[in-house]
Amino acid sequence: AETLERLGAFATPLSDGWGLTTDPDDASALIVTDASDALTFVEIGEAGAEWREIKKVTVRDGERKIRFANELETVRGEVWGNVIETECIVRVDPKTGNVLGWIDLTGIKQKVEPAPGRGDVMNGIAYDEAGDRVFVTGKKWSALFEVTVVPSDASLEETRERCWPAETLPQYGYP
Repeated sequence: AETLERLGAFATPLSDGWGLTTDPDDASALIVTDASDALTFVEIGEAGAEWREIKKVTVRDGERKIRFANELETVRGEVWGNVIETECIVRVDPKTGNVLGWIDLTGIKQKVEPAPGRGDVMNGIAYDEAGDRVFVTGKKWSALFEVTVVPSDASLEETRERCWPAETLPQYGYP
C-alpha cells in the first residue's frame, strides 16, 4: 500500500476479535477466534458486508476445551495459535478442533528486553511457506525469532501444565 487511506470496513459474527488465519481447505474462507473455545469459519463477503459464519469447531485437548487461542497462523494444514498468558502455541486440526500438539517456548520472553506495561506477551506467529520457516514474536518485543520445532523430553502432562490456558481471565474481562 502506498497510503494508509481507509478502503473499507467489515463486520464479523464474533463478540470479540482475537485471531485470524486462512482456511487451508477453502481459499474463500477465514478462521477466526474470539476468546472462546471455538475456531469459527467465516466466508468473506463484499466490502462492508458482515462475514457469514460457515461453521464452528471446538478446540479440545482430550476432554478439556481450550480457550484463548490468539494470533492464528495456518502452518502445513494445521492452525497454530498463541495461548494468551503462556509462552505456548497450540497446534489444532482445523477439521476436528482436536489439539495435535503443543509448542512450548518457555523462556523465549526472557531473550528480549522487557517492555513497559502489561503488553509484553508472546503474540505473533508467521509462516514462510516457500522456505518452510516459522517465526514468533510478541507485543512490544524488540526481536523476531525463527523457531525450529523439535520433540520435547517433557511429558504430555508437564507440557499441558505449562501450556493449558486458565479457564477464565477476569483481568481481561473474560469470566
